[in-house]
Amino acid sequence: NKNEQKIIEKQIKQIRIQSIKAAKVLGVKDIEFLDFPDNEMDIVSNLQITKSIESIIHSFKPEIIYTHTPLDVNVDHVSCYRAVLTATRPKKNTVVKKVLSFEVPSSSEWNFTSIFTPNTFVDITHELKYKIKALQAYETEYEKYPHPRSKKALEAIGNRWGTVSGYSIAEAFTLVRSLED
Repeated sequence: NKNEQKIIEKQIKQIRIQSIKAAKVLGVKDIEFLDFPDNEMDIVSNLQITKSIESIIHSFKPEIIYTHTPLDVNVDHVSCYRAVLTATRPKKNTVVKKVLSFEVPSSSEWNFTSIFTPNTFVDITHELKYKIKALQAYETEYEKYPHPRSKKALEAIGNRWGTVSGYSIAEAFTLVRSLED
């Protein structure tokens, strides 16, 4: 239906504008959108997603890659994780030295049978306010408390990981792979 297609295109445009706005809050200037279907990446081949990620790695040459946890209810997040793992498999002279996964509030903790278990923590005491402002700029994803993507919930998550790590406020990651020179 043409009307449904126009609605979807309008939503995608809105999400992209909000993504760019949120990224600016964090100081990110370069964003690449890959046009995979929303909430349907499980029907896209891992090879296709992997090739897209490999292309970005080839041009950007990152030493560290952050990706979603595989313990997530969002199929797009899980597909992304699997493709990142494939795209960053260790090869001679690889530029990617470290792969870390992160939780996504309202996706990771809702996988009640498997939980995110971080082993790497970063002090974000001074950065939490920017994280919250970025989420608020991403209006379609920002929610009111008690939703996990609310200001109060992000503060609680930061405080929780702070208590685990010894920081006041922390961001938690799982180290997937580290290649030391």
